[in-house]
Amino acid sequence: MAFQAIARLEPELSTADAAILVGDLTNFGDPPDAFRVIEAARALCPHVLAVTGNLDMVSAANSEHLGT
Repeated sequence: MAFQAIARLEPELSTADAAILVGDLTNFGDPPDAFRVIEAARALCPHVLAVTGNLDMVSAANSEHLGT
């Protein structure tokens, strides 16, 4: 989902001075998944500030959603 949003925003991101990504970059993903989203945004806009959300951290609380 995040990659589709980044693709839709390509015209704006490619001309922006900076991008701010806030929370829930993934849907129950792990840190490498969140980094992939950040890198996809950086490919279009080199200055990215990203803040992870509660769905970006694998934990005991949400591991049942991941089937682990």
